[in-house]
Amino acid sequence: MQLGHPHAIRLEGGGPAALSREEILAATVRMTPERLVVGELSGPFAAAVLAYLSRGYDSSLTLIHGTSVEDALHRLESLCLMADLGPRCGRWSPQGFSSSLSRSTCPT
Repeated sequence: MQLGHPHAIRLEGGGPAALSREEILAATVRMTPERLVVGELSGPFAAAVLAYLSRGYDSSLTLIHGTSVEDALHRLESLCLMADLGPRCGRWSPQGFSSSLSRSTCPT
């Protein structure tokens, strides 16, 4: 991903530091950015991204694959359920998740 803005910072994992995507995302949020641009959502990382994006960033972008909008939402639901947040976050039930996504993504 190439960001051609003078105030953009690109953070990547790997290398000798071997930071996880969750650690990079947490560090990014501590920098109080105006926008978050996250690459592809995959695995339990999707739940962490959604948790940070729900904090009120007006302009954010991430990528998820799907053959339709509904398919992408079902994939997002599955990825978040993979996070296995357990009893500390009871709102991640399949029914609650679908209901929450419908309210936040579908205009009324």
